[in-house]
Amino acid sequence: MKAANLIGWALFLLGLGLIFYSLFTSWQIFTGRSELPPAFKVVSFSVEDQGQISLGIPLLDEQLNKFLGQSQDRLSQLLSLAGVNRVLDLLTWTFFAGFLLFAGNLLASLGIKLIK
Repeated sequence: MKAANLIGWALFLLGLGLIFYSLFTSWQIFTGRSELPPAFKVVSFSVEDQGQISLGIPLLDEQLNKFLGQSQDRLSQLLSLAGVNRVLDLLTWTFFAGFLLFAGNLLASLGIKLIK
């Protein structure tokens, strides 16, 4: 009985440690005091040109293709490599922190059951 009680306290404290670690680290990342751990490194991406659009009216075709070309350039500027990497890293950290919270919860609740 004494061993089960000791293991229960160890699991309970380990579970609380995991929970507090994930919350504290997430808070530091959110406030900018700590860097986000890099998980992805997207080297390149491109927005492919789908070709010319022809409606049969030369002036309208020229304006439409010019507009689509400008939209494509703006989209390429909007989606920078650093932004794509940051979003992927944030999603990865979110899933990892959620996993740590879940695991900490399970360990702490198992520890409480062993203490009782």
